Amino acid sequence: MNKLKILIFDIEMAPLTAYVWGRRDVNIALNQIKKEWSVIAWAAKWFGASARSTVYYDQRDAKDIEKDKDILTYLWVLLDEADIVITQNGQAFDARKLNARFILHGMPPPKPYRHR
Repeated sequence: MNKLKILIFDIEMAPLTAYVWGRRDVNIALNQIKKEWSVIAWAAKWFGASARSTVYYDQRDAKDIEKDKDILTYLWVLLDEADIVITQNGQAFDARKLNARFILHGMPPPKPYRHR
């Protein structure tokens, strides 16, 4: 029997920037968005592996943090290998955000995995 591959990961995002007139009850039109959100960092490790095997990527030195394809490519590979992923709010947030960015960059979604 094959051993399940369990990936633990988390992503951090830059917020979108928009021109708005107020702080309450704001609906933002597409033409008000100055900068879209993007993934600025992520960390991951395989369950059972040592803490030293943790992989971390960020964009602190990037000229344009909206161009996140390079840091997402390796995370896509890890997710595509995973049978199960463990995240904080990953099914409702991280996976949806990542899949949106994968689509934006012309990448297919990783193979299906279970969330825990």
